[in-house]
Amino acid sequence: MNIVKRSALSFFAITIACVAFAMPANGQALHVLVVADQSEWAQWGEHLPNIQMDTLGINLMLQENVPAQQLNLQHLTIENGFGSPESILRELKRFSVGPQDTLMFY
Repeated sequence: MNIVKRSALSFFAITIACVAFAMPANGQALHVLVVADQSEWAQWGEHLPNIQMDTLGINLMLQENVPAQQLNLQHLTIENGFGSPESILRELKRFSVGPQDTLMFY
């Protein structure tokens, strides 16, 4: 399956999951970390616009479907090829997640 089809399928699946299952109830928050590796090191080449559109699409979908006071949306864009599991974990640890909150990684 090529990256364009995989990208479209993953975006559709995330959209359904967020709208149907991750909508926070009153007082709950949805904490989201969106990671996009846009570095030359990843060698996306002609597929880089798809990564950028996925990032934009998930942001718009969340902002339009989750109340602003309940959405904590953060981004980690890797542009220089130095993304690491540690940098992603460091960003995840910055969220102050309560017992009734949802943490989403995309």
